[in-house]
Amino acid sequence: MKDDLYNIDAERSVIGSILIEPDSVYKVLSNLNTGDFYNNAHQLIYHTLSEMAQNSDSIDSVTLTSKLIQSKRLQSVGGAAYLSQLSSIPSAASIEKHAEIIKTYSDYRRLITDAKNMIEQAQTQQASPDEIMSDFLSKSISKRNIQRTYHIQDVLKKMLINIEKTKAEGIRGITTGLIDLDRRMGGFINGELTILAGRPSMGKSALGFQMALDIAKNNIPVGIISLEMPDESITGRYISAATGIENRLLMQGAFPKEKWTDILNKSGDISKLPLFIHDEGSMSLSSVIATIQAQVTKYNTQIVFIDYLQLIKFAGRSKNEEVGEVSQALKGLAKRLNIPIVALAQLSRALEMRNDKRPILSDLRDSGSLEQDADIVLFVYREFVYSKNDEVKNLSEIILAKGRNIGTGAVKLFFNDKTTSFSCLVEY
Repeated sequence: MKDDLYNIDAERSVIGSILIEPDSVYKVLSNLNTGDFYNNAHQLIYHTLSEMAQNSDSIDSVTLTSKLIQSKRLQSVGGAAYLSQLSSIPSAASIEKHAEIIKTYSDYRRLITDAKNMIEQAQTQQASPDEIMSDFLSKSISKRNIQRTYHIQDVLKKMLINIEKTKAEGIRGITTGLIDLDRRMGGFINGELTILAGRPSMGKSALGFQMALDIAKNNIPVGIISLEMPDESITGRYISAATGIENRLLMQGAFPKEKWTDILNKSGDISKLPLFIHDEGSMSLSSVIATIQAQVTKYNTQIVFIDYLQLIKFAGRSKNEEVGEVSQALKGLAKRLNIPIVALAQLSRALEMRNDKRPILSDLRDSGSLEQDADIVLFVYREFVYSKNDEVKNLSEIILAKGRNIGTGAVKLFFNDKTTSFSCLVEY
């Protein structure tokens, strides 16, 4: 391991800050662990200080020395003279900054250790490649000991701010791009997993990609992971919707010559949006997780769309268990990264055996734990696909089958089959 993955001065400063200003320990106690310190003496000292703080003991160099004498560790940390030296810093103002430096170096060291373990598992073939990578990425995502315990007063403050925002803006989360749907579900919420499901030809991919584009138009960075549709097909749909040219004619180049200028202009507008597309036909769960992390890190993506969930591979499982593993991992990832993840899903053809073919929540029960893991479940349903009744040809129904804190219901939308785009029935 590289021998400079630590900062001794930062470690001394944090300990010294606690000695001269005891209350400052509470600024770092929840995020900084004993094992984050590189120096063994500093580990012992910080561990003792942490115990003293948790026991509400008085903290200064004298009481610390007494504790270390009792535990027969005073000489191990350098004696009373070294403790006196540590408490000679001028101010405790930078304790949080210095604690972050210690934490960062600790994470680097831990990451190297985890990587070595992954290499050892791979060399000895202890598990499948996907399982080894998934385990490594899981540790990597959660390597930061982020404080997740809050006093109820802080939780209430955050809740009231969100309520105030919702009251003022009419939406709590990230817009879907469809006002009627926003009003019903409140947008996409950070940390939540939304399942957008339907049978083939219902328009779930079209709806998901349209939502992604509309979000990007609000200058919110959006990530798309497409396991089914090529990136050019996605962008083709965007240009079709923007220009009104039928998607089929656009991709075949069979459109009037005078439309070319409009296509170029609309392409220029769309090219400026913070929309990032990853197009890969076959991806493992670990690859999907790594790609989402990379998009968040590199592009600051604030929401990710995946098309579609059942195509993500997780080796060594039945299909039902595989889908369950994937949905659980995506839900955990959404929480850890604090972003919404929208996963498109294919519904079983079994529902087509019913007279009423509108999807219901139980249609997900053969798909791992999708129903359980999802915070929101949306079904895309177009009666015309089955009835061929021209009166409902352009009518689509978005069924809110599950919504934590928002209930259930349905929103009807206009569907343009030429441009495969959705819009509200009433213009706003």
